[in-house]
Amino acid sequence: MVRHVLRSACLVGAVLAVLLLAPEAGAEAPGVVLTIPANRVTADHAFVVRYRALDVPAGSVLYLQKQEGTARVWKSIKAWKSTSGSALAPGVPLGMWTYRIIAVHAGRVLAASEPRVLYAYGNVPLGVICRGHGVCTTPHTEVVATHVFTWVTGIDTTFATEYPKFYAILNANSTTCRSAVLEFASQRPTTPGTGKTYIELLQASSDPQEASTGPNSVGVLRATLDGGPWYVEVSDTQGKGVVVNGTWSCYTPTGY
Repeated sequence: MVRHVLRSACLVGAVLAVLLLAPEAGAEAPGVVLTIPANRVTADHAFVVRYRALDVPAGSVLYLQKQEGTARVWKSIKAWKSTSGSALAPGVPLGMWTYRIIAVHAGRVLAASEPRVLYAYGNVPLGVICRGHGVCTTPHTEVVATHVFTWVTGIDTTFATEYPKFYAILNANSTTCRSAVLEFASQRPTTPGTGKTYIELLQASSDPQEASTGPNSVGVLRATLDGGPWYVEVSDTQGKGVVVNGTWSCYTPTGY
């Protein structure tokens, strides 16, 4: 009888030990989540990241990593001991960059987040944008009233179109740019006049964006780009030539 009681007690103890050592029902494996709320930023400017760790043991450290080089090696650039929060990550040069977060405990990587992409935009001159995609020349100058205007593309009077008809001077099937600042002027002598000069940016998936300027003045068109096919067209009410310059904001050095 005593042996039977002892055997039962041992069995109960073994079952309790297994239950105490077993993971809780429904327990999740360690995990980490990374988000970049605004993933289109200005190059070399710090940006916000948010992070969260799930079911990691106490003492774990979270590392923000960026993919670098042609071998796509992950390099740690920031570390946190908290399991959730938001922080500023260092700015990066113009380009497309990939980030992730890993959770490390006792020298072992417990989990890695899904990669997130960041687009860092920088200024690209119009002379680079139009190379191979329109009538582009080395920089020239045009006297507009008392201002010397430097331009890199446009049309002369031979090809000029009288408003409201437009002549396309640049186009492409896609772009890595998010915006453009185009400066334009009529190629006419600096004498008083009544004409107007126009420029417009057409896109397949967005409404036309247009600007105009009077005689002896430099106009500006600030346009947004949707990434799809686009055309830059110009016109003049007196059929004069039109000259153009500008800067685009892109995440690749060529705009494509």
